[in-house]
Amino acid sequence: MTDITTFPAIQDVLVSGDNIREFTATEAITKGMVVGFAATGVSNAVVPMDATVGETAVGVAITTAAITKIVKVACIGCVVKMANADDTTAIDAGDYVEQNDNAVQGTVSAVAVAAITGAVGTGHYGVVGIAEADIAGGSYGNVRIEPLYTFQANDA
Repeated sequence: MTDITTFPAIQDVLVSGDNIREFTATEAITKGMVVGFAATGVSNAVVPMDATVGETAVGVAITTAAITKIVKVACIGCVVKMANADDTTAIDAGDYVEQNDNAVQGTVSAVAVAAITGAVGTGHYGVVGIAEADIAGGSYGNVRIEPLYTFQANDA
């Protein structure tokens, strides 16, 4: 597993849907990046997502925006093209995808789903959606935006 080193040029990011919102970019944003509220959020403003604790994805930028400019964001229910954070490992159709810690920012990886055993569970704080098609390593593909704001836990 190797992180991609540059964000891919994604044309026609929005595949389907009309749940589009406008936010202010508080960091530079490239169309196709997963974006959301910063850990110390500013009202109605978004940044590219990574695995920073406390940051929550809201959608995918469908326009590019400089700092302080308006960015259009496809939100829940839209199908968009998202970039695979990994250069070699594919994402399978049907996989949940989550924010990734890649330095490139705005990318996703497959959620490592595992049964909870014992008293320890794994929290997946940045689930963004569900892949509708296979996404090759180093590429991008269709994902339905369905953020999950739940945590796995075991009270046992």
